[in-house]
Amino acid sequence: MSQKINCPVCSESVDKYDICDNCGWQNSGSGESESDLRGPNEISLKEARQAFKKEKSIN
Repeated sequence: MSQKINCPVCSESVDKYDICDNCGWQNSGSGESESDLRGPNEISLKEARQAFKKEKSIN
């Protein structure tokens, strides 16, 4: 059974290690304290949040 979390970018419910259907963020399971790390994504969590607020693509 998968663990549901809120996407750290858009707050939609998503499986912990899945890609968010709403914004496209790939959840790595790392915490928000690592917001400058990129992990499996092309941009950092911090950059993704800023882009999402401006309605820009984060992929």
